[in-house]
Amino acid sequence: MITATERRSPGFGLSLDPARICLVGDSGLDDARTHGAPPAIILPSLRREPARLDGLHGRTTARGTGLPWPPRAAVGDQRGSLRFPLGFAWPLFLHGGDARWTATDGDHPDDPKHLSAAEALSVAATATLSAASASSTIPAALVIPNALREQQQDQLLSALGQRGAGRIQLLWRPVAGALAWCAREDERRGAAADQPEGSLGHVLVLHCGLDGLEATVLEIVAQRAQGRVITLPARPRPTSQPETVFGLALAHELTERCFGESRQLSPKAVWRLLWCSSWLQALCGLASSTQEDRNGWSDRLRLEAELAGVGLPKRHQVESIVARVLDDLVVSARGGDLRIPRSLRWTSEQCVQRSERRAAPKSIGSWIAHCRERLPRRNLSGVIVTGAFASIRAKGEALGQYLAARLAGPQTPILLTQSPLERDLLAQGAGEHIRRLTAGLPTYLDTLPRVDVLISRRGEPEWLPLLQEEDKYVEGGRPWRRNPDLEGPRIARGRDELVLDLAMDESPTAREVTTTFSQPTTQPEAIRLRVSLLPANGSARVEVIPTRPGALGRRRVLVDWGRMRDLGQTPQEVLRSFPRAFPPLNPRDSSPYRWTILRERLRAARGAIASSPRGRETRRALERVREAAREADSEARQRSQLLTAVASDGVPPGAREPLDAFYALAKRIMNELPENTDEFKHLVASCGYCSADFDEFLELLRSRIQRGRHDRETMIAAGNCFRTPEDSKRLVEASVAVLSGPPTGINETLKALGRLLRYRADALKLVTSRDCERLARSLADVIERQLDKGKGAYIFRNACLCVLFLLRRRRYSDGGSFMAPDSPLAVRIKGLFERARDAARARTLELLGGVVNQAAVFQMLIDYVDRRGRGLPEIPE
Repeated sequence: MITATERRSPGFGLSLDPARICLVGDSGLDDARTHGAPPAIILPSLRREPARLDGLHGRTTARGTGLPWPPRAAVGDQRGSLRFPLGFAWPLFLHGGDARWTATDGDHPDDPKHLSAAEALSVAATATLSAASASSTIPAALVIPNALREQQQDQLLSALGQRGAGRIQLLWRPVAGALAWCAREDERRGAAADQPEGSLGHVLVLHCGLDGLEATVLEIVAQRAQGRVITLPARPRPTSQPETVFGLALAHELTERCFGESRQLSPKAVWRLLWCSSWLQALCGLASSTQEDRNGWSDRLRLEAELAGVGLPKRHQVESIVARVLDDLVVSARGGDLRIPRSLRWTSEQCVQRSERRAAPKSIGSWIAHCRERLPRRNLSGVIVTGAFASIRAKGEALGQYLAARLAGPQTPILLTQSPLERDLLAQGAGEHIRRLTAGLPTYLDTLPRVDVLISRRGEPEWLPLLQEEDKYVEGGRPWRRNPDLEGPRIARGRDELVLDLAMDESPTAREVTTTFSQPTTQPEAIRLRVSLLPANGSARVEVIPTRPGALGRRRVLVDWGRMRDLGQTPQEVLRSFPRAFPPLNPRDSSPYRWTILRERLRAARGAIASSPRGRETRRALERVREAAREADSEARQRSQLLTAVASDGVPPGAREPLDAFYALAKRIMNELPENTDEFKHLVASCGYCSADFDEFLELLRSRIQRGRHDRETMIAAGNCFRTPEDSKRLVEASVAVLSGPPTGINETLKALGRLLRYRADALKLVTSRDCERLARSLADVIERQLDKGKGAYIFRNACLCVLFLLRRRRYSDGGSFMAPDSPLAVRIKGLFERARDAARARTLELLGGVVNQAAVFQMLIDYVDRRGRGLPEIPE
């Protein structure tokens, strides 16, 4: 119910459904007003003449009507007219973005006129509002398609602002339809304070308009506000684009068939009937409205039919033709499938050429099947049907009822506008949105668009959500702010700009936006990003906040979305190419093919252990387990991927039962046999290559390392199986001891250390920078000795790898200061890599295939030391 307090704040809800333009007042939804007008924007013919909505303030203009006279009425095959049909505005805007309508005035053929879709929509909105109210300060809500992207919202709001319509707020189309349903539901439920809160189920909002078919499922939520419970629609993030050519195709097909085949009806006549007369409005209600005569449509239609040289069809003829058209109408994103008059093809191509080349359903039936697969499976409380073509009747029912029954079931309640002369549901819902806002009531719930920003944290870049962490609802219609602020990147000294890489769910490729400061930074500066957003109303407002006030200048620094450019790379490609201070992790993944082999050998080993823990059969079975566990997938290796039977985290691609059963019997050998037996050594190796994670085995490895048992089996197993920072520290300390002693067992130690560093993200968390520098010096000694001998085999390769991944200590050192590029240790290591690079080019160094098989790899290692590394060298086992 509407209280007296709520009636004091006027406002408007506006729906630009191209067949008609509807408006409702906010001073009580019962005093709704409907403004009908031919759906076209008239382009200016004279200089400084504004574009205007045709027929709103008087008779329709002759411009672009296709009549033989005056000259400005001409419509040609190669040019548009001075009439921009709103039916093209939303499709052109959705897929074209900045596409413009270009027309030539018959009086001035050398002076083409231009109008963008956003400008046309803003003209229609502001003209309709000005016809309803002389005040430009009255708030209004304009209904927009559910798939309209943030950048397009910005363009539309900018166009509206240029025409003095700064109080217009944008509202999602399915939300507007659902708000009309909620207003009726609140009236039915009453204002009792004891109504239940929470989810009330889901509704399907189905739009059948000139701009396309659109189906969206919204949740309906009951929420307490101002001492009563009201219902709110909750909108999920859209998952696909609407079929944006359905309405245009339907309009042309119906016009041609109602007045004869296209070869009997000239393109200019089709153009005139659709965009220069009341025919389209009458068509949308001919079969369901009995109020045509009262509104004077019949006389106008007869006159327009005579001007077009055709006869006016009867209502029953229209209904029969509609049924036939719906049976064989093709819905597609490709213009070649649309039978559009020649005079419109250039316009259609303008829409299609800029649209996404996606696979679209080819018929109404396939679109219904597509929606059934895409839409979430819910028990629906109702269906709201909107759009100019929702009430067209065929086969005894309206098109909206036909589609709703097949998407939601014949028993689901349907709310449908039955006539173009009735109050428009979308405009009514938009008016309800404004009414609630001005009354201080919640209006709807929304999910924010997904926007990730690339931030380097402790030297490691990652995509972080700019708006919010989860897909949870926020309150629509009111500003939202991120809490807490996002910790942004550090800005280097002397920089006067900030460059952010963004990944948006509306684009398959990443974007880059540059923001400049009024003065360069005098020292490295940490910043925060303060983010706010009004849902459905353009891009987020992002303010750059420095740690030191005034460090970026006296002016507030805001991200300039207008300077955003497409990088032409996917977010993952951008992440891989981002300059790094240390390499990314390189964990080993599992191979289903290799797992099938290992699984059989685990079964055989379990049988051998169960029958005789000590013996030749057990030794051989454990050897075969080790071989199967360490062998890489050859096909994956050709793709530079490292896949073995069990991943480096100890997880196989199938069920764990074979591994767990094997580990249970392994405990028996560990308890019964001495550590110096062959069976025990084979067991350690087998469990090590399986990346075993059971406590008894890990405790065994800790004990052996503490006792100085740095044999091949123990070290390799520790490199594969140690996971905690405490265990990692043990292995690093053992590696330092081995590298500082006699040159025996060095290769196994280097191999184990390399695996630990590249598998575990926090392997160096508890290792001090001093110990890491000590280890790095030992590694440099190993590399230098190998270079002096001209050997680039396993010891050389593994030592280079350890140095590379040792740089991950920068995650934990203050400001990433470990091994600073200009430090003596870093300079020495870079010099060794440069020496190896030059020797590789001269082919004076015997190199193994894999990590260091080319000079470019040594340059990659140098770049990482200099904190500008990219990519990851191939790392074979």
